[in-house]
Order: sequence, then C-alpha cells, then structure tokens
Amino acid sequence: MTDRPHEEDPRPEDSLFGEEGMCDRQLSLPFAEGEPPKPLCTVVKADGTVEPFDRARVAAALVRCGGAGGTIDRPTAEGLANAVSLFLQKTLAGGSATVEQVDDAAERVLIHMGHVTEALVFTRDRERRARMRRLREGDLRAVLREIREARSPEAPGGFDWAAVRVRDSQGRVRPWDRGRIADALVRETGLDRAAADLVAAAVEGHIARAGITAPTTSLLRELAGAALVEQGLGEARERQQRLGVPLYDTARMLRGQTPETMRGSPDTTARVLAKALKREYALTEVFSQDTVAAHLFGDIHLHHLEEVDRLHAARLDLSAFLRGGLRVRGAVLAGPPETPDALLSQWLRRHALLEPLFSESLCWEGFNLSAAPYLAGRSDAELEQFARMVVYEFAHHALTRPDAGPAARLCAHWTPGPGAALREAVGPGGNPDGETYDQHTLTAQRAACAVFAVLAEAAAGVPLAEPVAGILLRVGDFDGPSTREMLAPLGALMEAGGMAEVRFDRGADEGARVVAQRVSVNLPRAALVTEDGLAGLLRHLDRALAAAAQAHEEKRRFVEELLVAGERGPLGLLAGDGTPPLRAEDLVFEIALEGLRECLDLLPGGGAGDRDRRAAEILARADHTCRDQARRRNMRLSLVEGAGGDVSQRFAALDAAAHPAALAALQQRRPDMEAPEYSPGVSLGGGSRPAGMPDPETALHAFLEDACLRVETPPGAAVPLLAALARDTHCLAVRP
Repeated sequence: MTDRPHEEDPRPEDSLFGEEGMCDRQLSLPFAEGEPPKPLCTVVKADGTVEPFDRARVAAALVRCGGAGGTIDRPTAEGLANAVSLFLQKTLAGGSATVEQVDDAAERVLIHMGHVTEALVFTRDRERRARMRRLREGDLRAVLREIREARSPEAPGGFDWAAVRVRDSQGRVRPWDRGRIADALVRETGLDRAAADLVAAAVEGHIARAGITAPTTSLLRELAGAALVEQGLGEARERQQRLGVPLYDTARMLRGQTPETMRGSPDTTARVLAKALKREYALTEVFSQDTVAAHLFGDIHLHHLEEVDRLHAARLDLSAFLRGGLRVRGAVLAGPPETPDALLSQWLRRHALLEPLFSESLCWEGFNLSAAPYLAGRSDAELEQFARMVVYEFAHHALTRPDAGPAARLCAHWTPGPGAALREAVGPGGNPDGETYDQHTLTAQRAACAVFAVLAEAAAGVPLAEPVAGILLRVGDFDGPSTREMLAPLGALMEAGGMAEVRFDRGADEGARVVAQRVSVNLPRAALVTEDGLAGLLRHLDRALAAAAQAHEEKRRFVEELLVAGERGPLGLLAGDGTPPLRAEDLVFEIALEGLRECLDLLPGGGAGDRDRRAAEILARADHTCRDQARRRNMRLSLVEGAGGDVSQRFAALDAAAHPAALAALQQRRPDMEAPEYSPGVSLGGGSRPAGMPDPETALHAFLEDACLRVETPPGAAVPLLAALARDTHCLAVRP
C-alpha cells in the first residue's frame, strides 16, 4: 500500500471490483489470468443464513487489528478490504463466500501486504470468536481436546506438571490440580461444569506457555478472569473477581504515608485496609452499575461506603436493659440495674456494644425519663453528680475508642409523649415502681437541666465533641409557669455555642427509629444540566430521587441478608435480647437534599421575588416523588435535610470540574464562597429577616421529616426564640 489515501473510482461497482487491485504493484497474490471476475455479492454465515457482502465491515475489522496505536488507518483498511474482495472474486468465480473463507482471505491479504503483527491479532480474534461460538452451541469437546494436545507432555516442548506447586493465600503448598480451578469457578460464578472445565483448561494452557512452576492462587484467579473475558463470560468474571488493595497503596498505608494512616498505629492501618476492601465490595457487589455511576458522577452520594455492612443511625431508649438487664446474644451479663451508678454502667456498656453496628450516630431518646425513677427524691447536688458522670463518661469513651465511631447523642424529653405519659414506670431492679412516667416529669426535667448545665460549663472552657445534647419540646411545654426559668441551662448551652440540638414535636412517631442508609441528592446539578428552567430541573430531580431510591432498594436487599442470620449474624445484637428483633420492613432509608441555595442561584430565569416560591416548589416536588418511590418499592423513604460538610464539598468539586464556567460565575456573585462548596441542606443563607416576617427556610421544613435551622442566640434570647419557633413556624429543629 502507498502512504497516499486510497481514492475511490467513480465508475460502477462492477468496474471497481474488476479493475481495482489488479494494477496495484504491491498486491502480489497469485491470480490466474483471464476474464475480469464477477463481483462478490453474498456471504453465507455459520448458521446458514445469507446476507450481502459488506466491504465496510471487513475494513472495520481490519482497523481493530491495528489496535490503539492505529497501525492500520481507515484508508489503508479500505484498500485491504478491496484486496480481500478481489481475492474472493478470483478464487470463487462469482459464487457466495462463507465467513471462514472471508476470514482466510483477510489473513492472507494481511500477511502478503506486510501486516504480519496485525494478521496475528486477527487470527487470535478469529479463534476467540470460534471458541465463543462453540461454547454457545455446547460443543466443548473440540476446544478441550485442542488445549489438552497443546499441553501434552508427549508433544514437543511438553510441560512437566508434576513439578508445579501452587501456593494458596494461607501459605499452604499443593500439587497442580486443574479440577480445583473448575470447582472454584462453579462455586463462585455459577457456571456449569463444562464451561468451568473449559476456562480451567485455558488457565492451564497459560501456565504451560509461560513455564510457571510455582503459581499463587492470586495469579490463577487473574488468569481465570482473563480466560472468562476471552470466552465472552463477562458476567461470570464480575462474580469471580478478587477484591484487594494495590501493592503500592498497601505499602504506603503500612508506612504511614497516607492521610488516613499518618501518625497511626498498626491497628490503624488494619482498619484502613479493611475499609478499603469494604468500599470496593460495596461498589462492586452491593450496588448496581447504574447506582455506582450516579454516585461517581455526582448526581447522588452514597454515605459510608467503607462501612457498607453497618446501619446509618438509630434512635433507641433504655427500656431494653432496665427491664431485663444487659444481655448479649442470649447471655445475661448483668441483671436489671438497682442504682443510678449501675444504670449508667449498663448504659455505657450497651452503647459500646451497639456502636460497631452504626456509622453516623446513636441517639438515646428520653434518657431523662428512663432515669427519673432511679433519681426520685435525690438532691440537686446528687443530680448534678449523676449528670457529670453521664457527660464525662461518654466524653471519655469517645476519646479512647480506637476508631471514629457514631456520635453519641443524648436527647431528653421535657414531658412524656402521649404514648408514655400513662405507662407505668420501670424502677430499680426492673420492677414497676407504682407511678407513671407523667408523675416523674419534674425529676426528669431536673435531670435534663443538670446535664445541660454540665455541658454549658464545659462549652465555656474546653468544649466536648461528644456527647451531643438534645431535647424534644412540644408547643405546650412553654405554657408552664416555670418552664422558661427551668430551661435556662439549655439557653446557656446554646448561647455558649455548645453541642446542642432542640427538636420540636410535630407529631412524628416517638418509637425507636433505625436508619439503614442515607443517600444525598445534588440539587445544584439539576440546575446546571437543565435546558428549560424549572420544569427541566424538576424532571432531573425526579431521576436523581429515583436513583437514590434504587440505591436504597439495593442496600435493603444486602441488609436483609445480614439480618436473616439472626443472633449468629453481624447484626445479631439487634435480633432481640429483650427487644423485638429488627426486621427489614422496620428500617428507614433517608434521602438528603444538598445545596438548595446554589440550586436557586444557578437556576436560569425568575426574579428575586420568585426565589421563595421556587424553593417551595422544588421541595414539594421532592416530597411527592419520594412518597411515590416509597409506595412503588414498598419501603420507608424519609426526605431529610443534608448536613453539608464533605458531601457538599464533593458535589461542588465535581460540578466545578464538569461546569467550570457556571461555578466560576457563581463564585464571583458570592464573595462568601472562597472555594467551590455548597450550602448545607436547604439553607438559603438569606440572613436575618424583619420581625414578624416568616422565615422561608422554616416553611420548607413542612416538606421534610428531619431538618435543622442554625441560629445565633444573643444572651437571654434562646428560650424566647425557641418558644416562637415552636409556636409560629414549621421548624423541626434548631441548633446554635
């Protein structure tokens, strides 16, 4: 072939086939002289069907033989395809060609034209297609026979299999046994025995050709994966692949050269390596390719992938061990507590046992009501001592645990809810004390205030990261004559900027709540990709919420497999022990919204007066879609506000890479945005509003099941602000 691109002759096709190539001096194939050949019109496929001969398909196959380096470009391939066509016309005298004859002609033309390497690639691809065809037809004997002949010791260059020793992952050395490879393939991938034998024989051929006498099981697994791909068994390859961390990354982790292991211990590196494996397993096995793609591209965010076998968060109470003592997998570790000290001891042990099952937080609801029967009649000094022990024992536990665990949250209930008010209280020894929890309300309030006072004292000096204090308030709680005075320690804690969260009762279920997973949705992404304003944004939002719901459905299937083992499984501590066993249908799956403020900033069209209306419309659509997905998938989906932080930073970084101009323009309009980062959740960042004007952010809480308003509380203003938010808004929670 010349370096000059081939130019098509404008003459009719008959003349083209009759003339082209015969004058090409590089084409030295042995053609007989005589009349111009008749054109090749049809090809007979392996299954007997007849289809028109297509030179373009031959040219495309030849281009692929050139590989990524492009050794055969398109013009060259077209010239070679013309030569293949001419060769078949001369040899077949105008008859139909079979697929095998076309392949033979292509190989011969490539070799004669000097493309030897490409001819070898074409031959290997031809053999691969033949093996796949035989495999689909169930004819494995011929393929197995060829491989056995290739590795036969009697053949020239035979391989001594008696000298081969295989080292497994446990350090054991075994003699070569191809059957073990086939057994593993059947067990791990679900292949039938004949197909597994074929793949195992291919692995054996690789070992023989390479002359390897001491293979490891890791090498055999990689060779088996390559053989599965060669045989067209990609799905089986995905089930067979091995999870692991590259040797280079492992070496850096063990030497403390990564951010996760810097200044760590060998125990730290063990945990980091384990989390890397779990993350890889989650992205490979737990979630589908569509879900993983949505996560990697930034439409959604899958939380805590490195802890995929944990649940996200829980709200629990102390009733389990107050009645029956501390039990673990059926074994009784301690009887029901008799004193406040015993109650605290069992509480901490129960918390430590449940911590490894959760990733985000572990909240103890109504702890003050549960402890009230044990504290009845105690002086203020004794209550303060108990509160100090609670706070600092949890703080000490958080500082001394080996790894970052779920945040400990202590949520007091200022008054018992309708379900608990008339229930008989459990007292020392697990016995009913003859009074209802409603009758213990004052003691419970004093205990809660004592905890808030201790935390406020710490916040004024060295703030404690844990425990995070919280309180559930009802609208009627502010009507009491002394309520505002008693809540003064809570106000002091908020004014000091301590870790505190005030939730308002809006009629939600007060019972235990276990969240299996949280998936965040990138709202600004919907604004960036929309082409027709708000309507397009809402359509993209529907798709993102559907992707989040699909991720939850996949996680639910995985958790069901963990729960089915009961007490013997990894979530066995939730399988009973004095409480009803956790069921998959009890789990809550949260969909968190992130970056509403930036979503509105990036959304084209609309004026400043439309901002609040658009925000409400987006939240209403999200609420409707979330309910619809929950109904379709028969699962408990909860629409909540995102917490920002690393998730919003990740969303912003991905969007800045994909849409740099839009994000740069947003940063210019927003002096407070020094780097790409989205506002947390549904925060609008609008600053303070005139008195009496409703805050649009609290109005959005009406569409959510969990959200928190961040406020600044001047001295003496915290409690009046809480009363106004509870009475006049839809606010779900507030924190300093």
